[in-house]
Amino acid sequence: MSATLSRIQLSLLCAAPLSLSACVPWPHHELSAPEIIGSIENSGAPVAHVHIQLSDMLDASGHVVAKAKTLDVVADARGHFQIGPIRRFVWTSHVGDRPVPWGLSFSTDGEPLRAGWLSDPTEKGFVLDEPVIAICDLKSSAVSSGIGGYQQLQGHGVCSMAVVGSK
Repeated sequence: MSATLSRIQLSLLCAAPLSLSACVPWPHHELSAPEIIGSIENSGAPVAHVHIQLSDMLDASGHVVAKAKTLDVVADARGHFQIGPIRRFVWTSHVGDRPVPWGLSFSTDGEPLRAGWLSDPTEKGFVLDEPVIAICDLKSSAVSSGIGGYQQLQGHGVCSMAVVGSK
């Protein structure tokens, strides 16, 4: 009986840390900017070969900070692009919402990058783990908007954002 009891105790002793692992800091990769599939237009007509940049860290004025991770692509001949996601290695899990300052910028003809859609760097929330659809019109005025289906995710720019199958 004592051998059986010690096996049970040993099993429980081994299982206890595993059952608590969700509460223990655990190194992992965390999503810091979503995948974006979109198009660049000028009054509805496609714009080819636009330089597009996705960044995962912005300052309060919406500029990319030095320690940001960035991805760059060039739109195809029909103005279509696909970029992201960006993930960062972190040592601990975040409990609750955190600031998620990511941004999509673009440049035509070698001009400086301009905002396509910049999330509000002071807002707390989450990064979507599903593709975001972006329609960016160069002739549009920048407006504040949410990502369709997730209005708590607010940003500013000339792109309108939505999620396929949004809530």
